[in-house]
Amino acid sequence: IQSLFTLVSGQESPISALKKFSISKGRLVVDNKLKEKTARFNNLELNFERTGQTALLSLASDGLKGRLHAQVLLRDTELGAHQAVISVSELSAEDLIALSGKEGAALDFDMPLQAEAHFELDGAGVLRDAHGSLSLGSGLFYLRHEDFEPLIIDKITGTGKWNFEDNKFEIGQTHFYMDGTYLALNGQLVPDTSE
Repeated sequence: IQSLFTLVSGQESPISALKKFSISKGRLVVDNKLKEKTARFNNLELNFERTGQTALLSLASDGLKGRLHAQVLLRDTELGAHQAVISVSELSAEDLIALSGKEGAALDFDMPLQAEAHFELDGAGVLRDAHGSLSLGSGLFYLRHEDFEPLIIDKITGTGKWNFEDNKFEIGQTHFYMDGTYLALNGQLVPDTSE
């Protein structure tokens, strides 16, 4: 996150003076040399605009399963803090694999993904807040295990937040809706500090 702010507004950054930039009807090509695979994201629309202490980058493209959208909002506050909001929508598992170059994940899905993450850094660049939300639409969800049958999911929604004081990730109210079944859960993930 600090690297994003340094790139956009750092004194040594080549784009620190850039006010507005756009690409229309472009193409993003992800060429994975290790896997010898190429993914193309056509009809790319990219817009960058800086207004005062706020910079906004938005992107839309034809994904591998539909039209995907992404947005990054960066803002410097009057108190010297840096805030970032990163959001994506209509993202598919195929899009994630193509963009990350990683295959063979333990789980897979064909549901459209929507997510939003909020971060705040203090003036020294130390992360002070990190929270977000996640939503998956209707589709199949399955683990890559011989004993696991694919699940037909109607919707999954959830929230999460990193607790800096206790060094743990708190899972907020997470809801699963599937074929007349409703499940809600919350909890926490704590790093193993035994070693």
